[in-house]
Amino acid sequence: MDESEKMMFKMEITLFIPLFLSWVVTQGTLAVVVIVGANLYANGSINLLYLIGYIFVAMKMKDIVDGLGANTSELFYLDARIKRIKEIKETKKFKKEKK
Repeated sequence: MDESEKMMFKMEITLFIPLFLSWVVTQGTLAVVVIVGANLYANGSINLLYLIGYIFVAMKMKDIVDGLGANTSELFYLDARIKRIKEIKETKKFKKEKK
């Protein structure tokens, strides 16, 4: 495995952990809202309008966090690509200097 492949593998592992954790948190949050809200609605503590409102807000928050995760992963992906481009430029400069 050459250096660029190692760098890409390390970058992908680095991205996987926070993205997976954010996915678990967002899915868990939505599930908690639905379960607790359904329980409160069944007990008569809240009305249907509030339950639907909280579910919509939880879904919107999940979408926002998912979007942030996607944008953050793109930034890390670009960072690895920029390092690779610099590596290629340095190699070309080194080859020109050798001649």
